[in-house]
Amino acid sequence: MMKLLKWGLISVLSLVLVILLAGYIIVTQIDFGKYKETIISAVYDATGRKMTLGEVSVKVSLRPNIEIHNVTLENAAWGKQPLMVAAERVNLGFSLLALIGGKYEISNFVVNNMEVNLEENSDGKANWNFAKEEPQIKAAGFSLVKCAYADDLNKENSVSKLLSALVIKNIELDKVKLNYTDKNAKTIGYKINLLKLHENDEESIDFLFDVNDGLYKGRGSLGTLEKLESKKGYPIVADLSIMGIKAQADMVLFDIFTSVKFKGKLTAQEFLGNQYAEEINMHLEGGLDKISAVIDKITLAGNEANGKIMADMVTKVPTIKAQLSAPKIDISSFEKKTAYNFSVIKSAQATSLASYKDIPYALLNSVDANAEVNIAQIVNKKDLIAKNLVLNAQVNDGIAKFEILRGQVADGTIRSDATLTAQDKTLLLNVDVGSVNLKKLAEAFNFSSQSFNFISGSNTDVYMNLVGKGNSFADIIDSLDGQTAIVLNESKMHLGNVGILKGNIISQLVNTLNLTKGNDDLDLRCAVIRGDFKEGKVKFPNGIVVNADKFTVVASGSLNLKKDKIDISIKPFAGKLTDTNIAKAISSLVKLTGTLQKPKIGVDSVNAIKTIVGVTTAGPVYLGAQMLLENDGAPCYTALEGTKFENKFPKPKSTVNQTSEDVGKIFDSSVGAVKSTTKEILNIFSGSAKRK
Repeated sequence: MMKLLKWGLISVLSLVLVILLAGYIIVTQIDFGKYKETIISAVYDATGRKMTLGEVSVKVSLRPNIEIHNVTLENAAWGKQPLMVAAERVNLGFSLLALIGGKYEISNFVVNNMEVNLEENSDGKANWNFAKEEPQIKAAGFSLVKCAYADDLNKENSVSKLLSALVIKNIELDKVKLNYTDKNAKTIGYKINLLKLHENDEESIDFLFDVNDGLYKGRGSLGTLEKLESKKGYPIVADLSIMGIKAQADMVLFDIFTSVKFKGKLTAQEFLGNQYAEEINMHLEGGLDKISAVIDKITLAGNEANGKIMADMVTKVPTIKAQLSAPKIDISSFEKKTAYNFSVIKSAQATSLASYKDIPYALLNSVDANAEVNIAQIVNKKDLIAKNLVLNAQVNDGIAKFEILRGQVADGTIRSDATLTAQDKTLLLNVDVGSVNLKKLAEAFNFSSQSFNFISGSNTDVYMNLVGKGNSFADIIDSLDGQTAIVLNESKMHLGNVGILKGNIISQLVNTLNLTKGNDDLDLRCAVIRGDFKEGKVKFPNGIVVNADKFTVVASGSLNLKKDKIDISIKPFAGKLTDTNIAKAISSLVKLTGTLQKPKIGVDSVNAIKTIVGVTTAGPVYLGAQMLLENDGAPCYTALEGTKFENKFPKPKSTVNQTSEDVGKIFDSSVGAVKSTTKEILNIFSGSAKRK
């Protein structure tokens, strides 16, 4: 018995050696160069394209390697490039031992210095669809050209048999350039620095790639070829870096040769440049036609949200629907590490207000989308700013609309919408804010201090209705039509120090007006900013008002958004004139000029002189003089006349107009007699005369 086993084993080993020896002899004796024309002819019959092969050499071993130099494949006749494929060197190795077991093992497939040109013509025809190809296996718009085993693939279960018999141990692409030109003649290039696939001992394939010098890179593992048709799916585990975004995928693919479906988990980080430790975790399921995603968690600067997304790719344009919910967003977590510097307009700052870069209107026709976002609370650390916000964003038929459907901000209500339309290149903006409490808002943003704060009141209303047209946001601003109105209702304020406005035009203006001393409390009846927009120019028809117990300030003028120029006269009225406030009143007749980036404040000297010397003609004296000679009993009503808020304040009972003769009476009752000459007045402006 032992002798039988011994001779049996010897016979088997001898047979194996004979087969290996025969294979070795065949490989060493075959002149592969003679078969170049056969290969070229077969490729032409299959593709209709000419192929060229350079020198062919064989490295003999139990794993023979065939090396081919200068491999090219002709492009389609309509292609812009003469060649579709050009490779400097192709190396193919296979195993003789594996053939004994009925396996087709490719031990090594290496391509060096290759360029591939993929093109579509204006009709959408692709150069990888060959004129004389065999019937193809189609899957969701993609086609897989049949291999040399075409006859076998038509047999039942032949794909599984072929895949189970085919083993690829190692694939390597080194320095490959891939160019893709779409039907609009736009070309995108990819440089594949390295792509490696290697079958490991755990019956999976390890992969590594680096594209465009690290812009796209990653590593991971794939299932072996025989798993491509497994009912359990084809596994993919990957750790990727795509344009700076890190991602980890654990997916399973199904029906790869038919409809292609997938299911699994995806995690991504640093999609905002890692400014806020951002991360998203989701579960994906679907195929090349429809995708659904459950977002388990989005983390942004420590704030968390969840939701779901659905996408339909087989409609006329891709359709996307999304829902997101966040229990709380803390805006303090988004603050930069540097100290926060509150500034309305810095006088030295010179930055453009809006971009002149063209708005990509065409994108509004490339997708239909609807996203709803619910935010329970927005806080600044522990201070509540807003709650119960419902936001909606839609893109449909070339129209994008963003809405705040409802919500509360600092005890007030807010509704707004912005609509961007591709067809006529317009932007429509509507804002309606009611009774927002500035005291709570200022406290939440830490704008209040012991020396400057609201004591009570501070409810504010805002209305905006604006429309603009243009290729860029700068063009839209330059063409704005419409109206805005901001109203601060009855309030009590402490104005001891405006230090929180340090470094901007507002503080300069307050200091120039010098209307209140330190530690003064102010009873504000109302404050208004009303602007009428017409073709990029804003007029303020007595539209900037501060009406308080100690003084009233009214400003009129214009702002040219196209030329970025300001021309506003600011007129204070401090009630009964005294020796102390004559010079103050003169210096408070202010002209605001310059630009939004570089505003300038100066004394309105012309109108100040008119005020003092009583230079008048027919009718009331205007601008600076008018503020001393004409006291509007209801300036907030006047400012809001013709707006949504015109009935918010009562009409004035009467308007007192004084002529230059009345001025003398005011001076007589206030300070005795004014004996200053014009020269003395100019001395006050120049600072050479001492002010009281």
